[in-house]
Amino acid sequence: MAPRSGIQPTVGRASAAPAPDPAGHAPLAAARALSAGLIAGLVMALSALSFSALIFSGPLAPFRGEANGLVLYGALAFALLGAVFARHGGAMWQSQSVAAVALAAGAQALAARMPEAAPAPLFATVLALVVVSTLSSGLLLLAFGGCRLGNLARFIPHPVLGGFLAATAALLILKGIVLAAGPAGASAAPSDLLKLDAVRGWSGPFALAVIAAWFSASRRFRMALPVALALYGGLAALGHAQAIPPAGSGGPTGAAVPAALRLATLPGLVDADALLGAAPVVATVALLVLFAAILNIAGLEAGSDQAAGINLDRELRRAGFANVVAGLVGGLPGFHSPSLSHLVGGIVERPGRLAGLGAAGSVALVLLAGNGLISLLPRGIFGLILIYVGAGMAHRWLWQSLRRWPARDCATILLILAATLAFGFVTAIGVGFVLAMLQFVIAYARVDVLRSAFTGRERPSSTERPPAVRRLLAAHGAETLIFELQGYLFFGSTQRLSERLSAQIAAADPRPRWIVLCLRRVTGMDISTALMLARAARAARRIGADLVFTDLSPAIARELRRATALETARLFDTLDDALVWLEEQRLADASPGDHAAGAFATILDQAQQLPGGPVFATRRIAAGSVVLTEGEPAESMLYLAEGQMTATRAADANAESGRSFRVARFLPGTIIGEIGFLTNGLRTATITADTDGEVVVITRPALDQLMRIAPDLGQALQAALLTLLAERLQRTTALAQALR
Repeated sequence: MAPRSGIQPTVGRASAAPAPDPAGHAPLAAARALSAGLIAGLVMALSALSFSALIFSGPLAPFRGEANGLVLYGALAFALLGAVFARHGGAMWQSQSVAAVALAAGAQALAARMPEAAPAPLFATVLALVVVSTLSSGLLLLAFGGCRLGNLARFIPHPVLGGFLAATAALLILKGIVLAAGPAGASAAPSDLLKLDAVRGWSGPFALAVIAAWFSASRRFRMALPVALALYGGLAALGHAQAIPPAGSGGPTGAAVPAALRLATLPGLVDADALLGAAPVVATVALLVLFAAILNIAGLEAGSDQAAGINLDRELRRAGFANVVAGLVGGLPGFHSPSLSHLVGGIVERPGRLAGLGAAGSVALVLLAGNGLISLLPRGIFGLILIYVGAGMAHRWLWQSLRRWPARDCATILLILAATLAFGFVTAIGVGFVLAMLQFVIAYARVDVLRSAFTGRERPSSTERPPAVRRLLAAHGAETLIFELQGYLFFGSTQRLSERLSAQIAAADPRPRWIVLCLRRVTGMDISTALMLARAARAARRIGADLVFTDLSPAIARELRRATALETARLFDTLDDALVWLEEQRLADASPGDHAAGAFATILDQAQQLPGGPVFATRRIAAGSVVLTEGEPAESMLYLAEGQMTATRAADANAESGRSFRVARFLPGTIIGEIGFLTNGLRTATITADTDGEVVVITRPALDQLMRIAPDLGQALQAALLTLLAERLQRTTALAQALR
């Protein structure tokens, strides 16, 4: 992975970089960009060689020379394609440790599965594993980017991903120590690694790597890794440190022929059964590459003003193409590297393509130098790089996480870390996703699916009725219990929902006659919830109540029918339709005297019989007529004497779009348009006649005339209007309190 920690959320603000060069200093800027690229390329090459030593060890060590060439070909492909795809920001690309560690585990598993195999077939099979993993990673990145699915990968829980990356960090540090220890620590047993000879081998690289990682993490010194490598190289030269024995032959690095061609010429050496058995490793590598690439790209975008507005799907497609190319030449998976980009950005503000070309030049020089030069490098150099990368990742995903994240998330990280170290990446993947699912189920089960609960008193229908009728309905409103549910109803929330519904029904006084369940905000339910609602319907019947469902989607209705929850229940399209029907049922049981005309009817009837003729004009309205229009000046209000009308409002700011929704229905004995009239404002809704009818038109001049000739009637009319508004405000306040 990237030389500092591989995956970093930020890479340093562009404002921290040196000021841009004046136009006259273009040659100097180009030289700085090339030099920055050369340094980054050297780090790329050494990192790739470290990953090669990590994967091709033990029985594969004799083929490390060829492996070195293959991984360097891959590093060269990433450097060149990074330069081609670079904009002015100049993000650097390289092979990544998160894939190398998983591949190293896969190589060890293959070696264990092929104990009797000769080194050559084992090498060919491991090489095939590397090629297939890199190609699969590229194809997965291309698929996600091409289908614009990049954001889906961001839904993986960070604690789960953090556990994998923390385990990667631990394995990198351990492998780095073993590599730096040399033959004395080859067994990787703690007792061997703590022997004096082994400690002498790994203590120096370990100390320098940790110090360099600390400087890099604290943003205090961007050149920490190159300086640490140079310092260790100098000390090793003075002390004649042990180098990695040369291995391999052929070509400058023993890999003159790309891997895909070599495998095509040696098909008989690959153990197809063993390679097929390593399919989980391939899937693990591809998924880790996808998640890590998305995090790295997001880190570049968050950490640099120049990288702001990165198109995630486009960058995934580019990374996918680069991995396909790298796979064809036998390279390891790779993608954007925030830490290398940060290193280059500290030298030149706008590296552009020159930095990428410089990096490619460095990798090419190492490739041409061959194994003879590589074998002269002390093995501690490669151990230092692995420890450095692991320490950076451990700082990000262990130290920072354990300090800042909740205890349950830290426990997830530690459990996945332990599972990886004990059982390997594939098992840890399963453990991680099981933990993620359990966390989701537990967390979602705590979400309150009961959005609101109220009675018919607080939540009447949108139908406007005469004051006397409204008061009658309010007096019996407690007989109706209304529950609004929300979210996805599943087995985790079923028991809690059942207990809350039962408690509210048991506490109701008087005993409920109707129980209404509104499912408008429910996105779905499982069979456990449907069976619970079926039991609720039977329980309601036992206490003499009817269960009413509203706003059922086809899918939810199917689940409820399977559970026989709808056999005795009533269904309505909307909650308002159900409330209208319930109010009609209550009014059907009321005595005729309860439907007596209200104050408005009495006052207006007297006003129309005053000496001198009617004060207010009357109008006959035909069914379908638009009586009032939303947005027009409110110069009058209406009293509905006969018929039925509906108020609708535009669904959006553009009232001419034709889309509208119903807000109220008016029955005889009600006032229409009083809000705009009393505030001297505009109509807030459009009124349409549902049936033929008659209205009394109350205008300001007519109201002033009534105040002059019959002040008592005028004041009574105003008092009735105030009572109407006060009752509406009271109902709204009660509903708001019930929704809290």
